[in-house]
Amino acid sequence: MSFILEIGRPGTGKTTLACSMTKLGYKVRLIDVDNKANTMYNIKPLIEQDLVRVTPITSRLVHTSLSERFKELHNIYNKIPTKQKQPGGYLEYCDLITHYEDEMVAGNKPEEEVLVCDSFTSLLEHMKRLVLYIQKQDKFSYDEWEIWKTNLEEFVSVHSRLQGYFKHVIIISHEQMEKDELIGKIEIVPMIDGSMKHKIGKDFTEIYHTIVDVPKTGKPKYKVVTVPMDRCEARTSRNIDTIEEADFSVLFADELPEDRRKQLDKLKALKTIKEGKKNGEA
Repeated sequence: MSFILEIGRPGTGKTTLACSMTKLGYKVRLIDVDNKANTMYNIKPLIEQDLVRVTPITSRLVHTSLSERFKELHNIYNKIPTKQKQPGGYLEYCDLITHYEDEMVAGNKPEEEVLVCDSFTSLLEHMKRLVLYIQKQDKFSYDEWEIWKTNLEEFVSVHSRLQGYFKHVIIISHEQMEKDELIGKIEIVPMIDGSMKHKIGKDFTEIYHTIVDVPKTGKPKYKVVTVPMDRCEARTSRNIDTIEEADFSVLFADELPEDRRKQLDKLKALKTIKEGKKNGEA
Protein backbone atom coordinates (compact mmCIF):
# COMPACT_ATOMS: atom_id res chain seq x y z
CA MET A 1 0.00 0.00 0.00
CA SER A 2 1.28 3.46 -0.90
CA PHE A 3 0.17 7.04 -0.33
CA ILE A 4 1.55 8.91 -3.34
CA LEU A 5 1.91 12.62 -4.11
CA GLU A 6 2.61 13.63 -7.70
CA ILE A 7 3.89 17.19 -8.21
CA GLY A 8 4.56 18.88 -11.54
CA ARG A 9 3.76 21.57 -14.05
CA PRO A 10 0.75 21.22 -16.36
CA GLY A 11 1.56 18.88 -19.24
CA THR A 12 4.29 16.88 -17.49
CA GLY A 13 2.26 13.66 -17.45
CA LYS A 14 0.84 13.54 -13.91
CA THR A 15 -2.57 12.14 -14.87
CA THR A 16 -1.05 9.75 -17.40
CA LEU A 17 1.37 8.52 -14.73
CA ALA A 18 -1.47 7.85 -12.31
CA CYS A 19 -3.41 5.95 -14.99
CA SER A 20 -0.36 3.78 -15.74
CA MET A 21 -1.34 1.88 -12.57
CA THR A 22 -3.54 -0.11 -14.97
CA LYS A 23 -0.35 -1.73 -16.34
CA LEU A 24 0.00 -3.42 -12.95
CA GLY A 25 -3.39 -5.04 -13.42
CA TYR A 26 -5.21 -2.53 -11.21
CA LYS A 27 -8.40 -0.64 -11.94
CA VAL A 28 -8.28 3.08 -11.23
CA ARG A 29 -10.99 5.30 -9.76
CA LEU A 30 -10.17 8.81 -10.96
CA ILE A 31 -12.02 11.63 -9.20
CA ASP A 32 -11.80 14.24 -11.93
CA VAL A 33 -11.89 17.64 -10.22
CA ASP A 34 -10.26 19.24 -13.29
CA ASN A 35 -12.96 17.80 -15.59
CA LYS A 36 -10.47 16.94 -18.31
CA ALA A 37 -9.98 13.15 -18.15
CA ASN A 38 -12.64 12.31 -20.75
CA THR A 39 -10.97 14.67 -23.23
CA MET A 40 -7.46 13.22 -22.83
CA TYR A 41 -6.63 11.25 -25.96
CA ASN A 42 -3.97 9.07 -24.34
CA ILE A 43 -6.17 7.71 -21.53
CA LYS A 44 -9.39 7.48 -23.56
CA PRO A 45 -8.72 3.80 -24.45
CA LEU A 46 -8.28 2.98 -20.74
CA ILE A 47 -11.64 4.60 -19.97
CA GLU A 48 -13.32 2.72 -22.85
CA GLN A 49 -11.88 -0.58 -21.56
CA ASP A 50 -13.23 0.21 -18.07
CA LEU A 51 -9.71 0.15 -16.62
CA VAL A 52 -9.98 3.80 -15.57
CA ARG A 53 -13.32 4.83 -14.10
CA VAL A 54 -13.91 8.56 -14.01
CA THR A 55 -16.05 10.34 -11.43
CA PRO A 56 -16.37 14.03 -12.40
CA ILE A 57 -16.97 16.80 -9.89
CA THR A 58 -19.99 18.43 -11.48
CA SER A 59 -20.30 21.50 -9.23
CA ARG A 60 -18.95 24.59 -10.92
CA LEU A 61 -16.14 26.57 -9.35
CA VAL A 62 -18.08 29.78 -10.00
CA HIS A 63 -21.88 29.83 -10.37
CA THR A 64 -22.11 33.38 -11.64
CA SER A 65 -20.83 35.22 -14.69
CA LEU A 66 -17.65 37.28 -14.43
CA SER A 67 -19.63 40.52 -14.31
CA GLU A 68 -21.97 39.16 -11.63
CA ARG A 69 -18.99 37.93 -9.62
CA PHE A 70 -17.40 41.37 -9.78
CA LYS A 71 -20.61 42.92 -8.45
CA GLU A 72 -20.70 40.36 -5.62
CA LEU A 73 -17.14 41.24 -4.60
CA HIS A 74 -18.01 44.93 -4.73
CA ASN A 75 -21.02 44.35 -2.46
CA ILE A 76 -18.99 42.26 -0.02
CA TYR A 77 -16.27 44.90 0.14
CA ASN A 78 -18.82 47.63 0.81
CA LYS A 79 -20.73 45.43 3.25
CA ILE A 80 -23.84 45.43 1.07
CA PRO A 81 -26.01 42.34 1.67
CA THR A 82 -25.86 40.01 -1.30
CA LYS A 83 -27.33 36.59 -1.94
CA GLN A 84 -24.78 33.96 -2.93
CA LYS A 85 -25.10 30.30 -3.86
CA GLN A 86 -23.15 27.90 -1.64
CA PRO A 87 -20.15 26.46 -3.54
CA GLY A 88 -20.65 22.70 -3.80
CA GLY A 89 -17.47 21.28 -5.35
CA TYR A 90 -15.56 20.51 -2.16
CA LEU A 91 -18.64 19.09 -0.44
CA GLU A 92 -19.34 16.91 -3.48
CA TYR A 93 -15.82 15.53 -3.25
CA CYS A 94 -16.13 14.99 0.52
CA ASP A 95 -19.34 13.00 0.00
CA LEU A 96 -17.46 10.61 -2.30
CA ILE A 97 -14.64 10.13 0.23
CA THR A 98 -17.12 9.65 3.09
CA HIS A 99 -18.76 6.86 1.06
CA TYR A 100 -15.39 5.10 0.73
CA GLU A 101 -14.75 5.53 4.46
CA ASP A 102 -18.13 3.97 5.25
CA GLU A 103 -17.42 1.08 2.89
CA MET A 104 -14.05 0.52 4.56
CA VAL A 105 -15.63 0.46 8.05
CA ALA A 106 -18.28 -1.98 6.82
CA GLY A 107 -15.51 -4.32 5.65
CA ASN A 108 -16.50 -4.12 1.98
CA LYS A 109 -13.94 -4.37 -0.80
CA PRO A 110 -13.55 -1.59 -3.39
CA GLU A 111 -14.30 -2.18 -7.06
CA GLU A 112 -11.00 -0.48 -7.91
CA GLU A 113 -7.54 -0.89 -6.38
CA VAL A 114 -6.32 2.68 -6.93
CA LEU A 115 -7.90 6.01 -5.97
CA VAL A 116 -6.73 9.20 -7.70
CA CYS A 117 -7.56 12.83 -6.82
CA ASP A 118 -6.96 14.94 -9.94
CA SER A 119 -6.22 17.56 -9.04
CA PHE A 120 -5.63 18.65 -5.48
CA THR A 121 -4.90 22.13 -6.84
CA SER A 122 -8.41 22.54 -8.29
CA LEU A 123 -10.00 20.95 -5.24
CA LEU A 124 -8.34 23.55 -3.01
CA GLU A 125 -9.93 26.31 -5.09
CA HIS A 126 -13.33 24.73 -4.35
CA MET A 127 -12.42 24.54 -0.66
CA LYS A 128 -11.29 28.17 -0.61
CA ARG A 129 -14.58 29.38 -2.06
CA LEU A 130 -16.55 27.32 0.46
CA VAL A 131 -14.58 28.77 3.39
CA LEU A 132 -15.13 32.33 2.14
CA TYR A 133 -18.84 31.64 1.66
CA ILE A 134 -19.27 30.22 5.16
CA GLN A 135 -17.27 33.04 6.74
CA LYS A 136 -18.98 35.67 4.56
CA GLN A 137 -15.62 37.11 3.55
CA ASP A 138 -13.95 38.05 0.26
CA LYS A 139 -10.42 37.23 1.44
CA PHE A 140 -8.67 35.16 4.09
CA SER A 141 -7.87 36.55 7.51
CA TYR A 142 -6.48 34.70 10.54
CA ASP A 143 -9.70 32.74 11.19
CA GLU A 144 -10.00 31.61 7.57
CA TRP A 145 -6.37 30.46 7.48
CA GLU A 146 -6.96 28.38 10.61
CA ILE A 147 -10.01 26.73 9.01
CA TRP A 148 -7.96 26.18 5.84
CA LYS A 149 -5.09 24.54 7.71
CA THR A 150 -7.40 22.29 9.74
CA ASN A 151 -9.23 21.10 6.63
CA LEU A 152 -5.97 20.40 4.80
CA GLU A 153 -4.67 18.32 7.70
CA GLU A 154 -7.94 16.38 7.83
CA PHE A 155 -7.89 15.87 4.06
CA VAL A 156 -4.43 14.30 4.15
CA SER A 157 -5.25 12.20 7.23
CA VAL A 158 -8.46 10.78 5.71
CA HIS A 159 -6.78 9.91 2.40
CA SER A 160 -3.89 8.29 4.24
CA ARG A 161 -6.36 6.07 6.13
CA LEU A 162 -7.96 5.04 2.85
CA GLN A 163 -4.87 2.94 2.22
CA GLY A 164 -6.78 0.43 4.34
CA TYR A 165 -9.42 0.31 1.60
CA PHE A 166 -7.55 0.99 -1.66
CA LYS A 167 -4.19 -0.53 -2.45
CA HIS A 168 -2.78 2.81 -3.57
CA VAL A 169 -4.00 6.40 -3.10
CA ILE A 170 -2.63 9.10 -5.43
CA ILE A 171 -2.95 12.87 -4.96
CA ILE A 172 -2.02 15.04 -7.96
CA SER A 173 -0.84 18.60 -7.37
CA HIS A 174 0.52 21.34 -9.60
CA GLU A 175 3.79 22.98 -8.61
CA GLN A 176 4.87 26.52 -7.84
CA MET A 177 8.27 28.12 -7.40
CA GLU A 178 9.03 29.87 -4.13
CA LYS A 179 12.05 31.99 -3.28
CA ASP A 180 13.50 32.27 0.21
CA GLU A 181 14.19 35.98 0.47
CA LEU A 182 16.80 35.48 3.23
CA ILE A 183 19.13 33.09 1.42
CA GLY A 184 17.88 33.49 -2.14
CA LYS A 185 17.14 29.78 -2.56
CA ILE A 186 14.40 28.81 -5.01
CA GLU A 187 12.28 25.76 -4.21
CA ILE A 188 9.60 23.88 -6.14
CA VAL A 189 6.69 23.14 -3.82
CA PRO A 190 3.07 21.95 -4.18
CA MET A 191 0.67 24.71 -5.25
CA ILE A 192 -0.91 25.17 -1.82
CA ASP A 193 -1.53 28.50 -0.10
CA GLY A 194 -0.13 28.97 3.39
CA SER A 195 2.44 27.06 5.40
CA MET A 196 1.04 23.60 4.55
CA LYS A 197 2.94 23.60 1.25
CA HIS A 198 6.10 22.88 3.29
CA LYS A 199 4.51 20.34 5.65
CA ILE A 200 2.22 18.22 3.51
CA GLY A 201 4.98 16.01 2.11
CA LYS A 202 5.71 14.36 5.46
CA ASP A 203 2.54 12.28 5.28
CA PHE A 204 3.25 10.57 1.94
CA THR A 205 5.20 7.35 1.42
CA GLU A 206 6.09 8.31 -2.16
CA ILE A 207 6.55 11.79 -3.67
CA TYR A 208 7.28 12.00 -7.40
CA HIS A 209 8.15 15.19 -9.24
CA THR A 210 7.16 14.91 -12.91
CA ILE A 211 9.38 16.41 -15.60
CA VAL A 212 9.66 16.29 -19.40
CA ASP A 213 12.90 15.75 -21.31
CA VAL A 214 12.45 17.45 -24.68
CA PRO A 215 15.10 16.34 -27.22
CA LYS A 216 15.98 18.34 -30.33
CA THR A 217 14.46 15.58 -32.43
CA GLY A 218 11.99 12.84 -31.60
CA LYS A 219 9.27 12.55 -29.02
CA PRO A 220 9.44 14.07 -25.49
CA LYS A 221 10.33 11.68 -22.68
CA TYR A 222 8.22 11.86 -19.53
CA LYS A 223 10.15 11.17 -16.32
CA VAL A 224 9.89 11.45 -12.55
CA VAL A 225 12.39 12.59 -9.96
CA THR A 226 12.25 10.16 -7.03
CA VAL A 227 14.65 11.68 -4.47
CA PRO A 228 15.20 15.24 -3.15
CA MET A 229 17.26 17.44 -5.45
CA ASP A 230 18.41 21.07 -5.31
CA ARG A 231 15.02 22.59 -5.91
CA CYS A 232 12.34 19.91 -5.75
CA GLU A 233 10.95 17.70 -3.02
CA ALA A 234 10.71 13.99 -3.80
CA ARG A 235 10.83 10.72 -1.88
CA THR A 236 10.68 7.01 -2.47
CA SER A 237 10.83 3.90 -0.33
CA ARG A 238 11.61 1.74 -3.36
CA ASN A 239 14.89 0.64 -4.90
CA ILE A 240 14.66 2.73 -8.06
CA ASP A 241 16.86 5.26 -9.83
CA THR A 242 16.99 8.97 -9.03
CA ILE A 243 15.24 9.75 -12.32
CA GLU A 244 12.92 7.11 -13.77
CA GLU A 245 10.47 6.73 -16.61
CA ALA A 246 7.05 8.14 -15.65
CA ASP A 247 5.35 4.77 -15.59
CA PHE A 248 4.19 2.75 -12.59
CA SER A 249 5.06 -0.49 -14.37
CA VAL A 250 8.66 0.75 -13.94
CA LEU A 251 8.35 2.46 -10.54
CA PHE A 252 6.37 -0.43 -9.01
CA ALA A 253 7.82 -3.22 -11.15
CA ASP A 254 7.67 -5.65 -8.22
CA GLU A 255 3.85 -5.50 -8.42
CA LEU A 256 3.68 -6.48 -12.08
CA PRO A 257 1.72 -9.67 -12.85
CA GLU A 258 4.06 -12.45 -13.94
CA ASP A 259 2.78 -12.63 -17.53
CA ARG A 260 3.06 -8.87 -17.94
CA ARG A 261 6.59 -8.90 -16.47
CA LYS A 262 7.74 -11.53 -18.99
CA GLN A 263 6.18 -9.53 -21.81
CA LEU A 264 7.98 -6.35 -20.76
CA ASP A 265 11.29 -8.21 -20.37
CA LYS A 266 10.97 -9.41 -23.98
CA LEU A 267 10.21 -5.89 -25.19
CA LYS A 268 13.23 -4.50 -23.31
CA ALA A 269 15.46 -7.20 -24.77
CA LEU A 270 14.26 -6.39 -28.31
CA LYS A 271 14.79 -2.68 -27.67
CA THR A 272 18.36 -3.32 -26.45
CA ILE A 273 19.13 -5.39 -29.56
CA LYS A 274 17.65 -2.69 -31.81
CA GLU A 275 19.67 0.08 -30.12
CA GLY A 276 22.81 -2.06 -30.36
CA LYS A 277 22.34 -2.47 -34.11
CA LYS A 278 21.85 1.30 -34.51
CA ASN A 279 25.05 2.02 -32.59
CA GLY A 280 26.91 -0.55 -34.70
CA GLU A 281 25.74 1.09 -37.90
CA ALA A 282 26.77 4.49 -36.62
